[in-house]
Amino acid sequence: MSPESTDIAFCPNGDLAIASLGIIGDPSIAVAYPPHYTTGAGETIGFGLSEPEGLACNASDNLFVANYGNNTVQEYAPPYTGMPIATITNGVNEPRGLAFNASGDLFVGNYGTSTVQEYAPPYTGAPVATISNGVSQPYGVAFDAKGDLFVSNPQAGTITEYAAPYTGAPTATVTDGLNDPVGITVDASGILFVANGGNDTLTEYAPPYTGAPVATITNNDKQPNNVKAPGGLAFGLYTPF
Repeated sequence: MSPESTDIAFCPNGDLAIASLGIIGDPSIAVAYPPHYTTGAGETIGFGLSEPEGLACNASDNLFVANYGNNTVQEYAPPYTGMPIATITNGVNEPRGLAFNASGDLFVGNYGTSTVQEYAPPYTGAPVATISNGVSQPYGVAFDAKGDLFVSNPQAGTITEYAAPYTGAPTATVTDGLNDPVGITVDASGILFVANGGNDTLTEYAPPYTGAPVATITNNDKQPNNVKAPGGLAFGLYTPF
């Protein structure tokens, strides 16, 4: 049995980070790969990790890891292989999704309490806001270019969108074509991409998102790009070739 990859994230410096849950006798780790990603072994992050489920990088290239197993979010400075430089615990409960808004605030999706918590730098204090309206055991957290927050709720089979300051009712709820939605990301043009763990598909939605998917990528054994138990999604800013 191979370790299960749970999330991916790109840092502004172009590094690709991948989180993996350990198997018996093999610890949970995260690995950061520099461009071009396929060369070299990458930098292994192991200190302080416990069932890492979510990853995100801030504008300073610091990597944040959501540890589902011990209710923490750890912050690592490049090259990421040392001890965490900060640990966030206040309000953290079975964290999964992580994302930063344009102001640099960190948003943590707490599966255990069905909340998304917002933290201002340096992040180790109490949350500055709690989002709970329409949130149900969240998995993925993402922002679009205009600053709207998106949250995937796999058990409810929804994705909810929130406008700043985010604590009010959702401005939109996506349900069409979803099946256990987990990983989410929004591209620069506002297209929402969703990884559906329940039926091995990726679905794509155009604003205002509440209609049917505009495209669906499926698991097809006749094609090389199969989709199987998708989790994390991310767009990179770096073109390696």
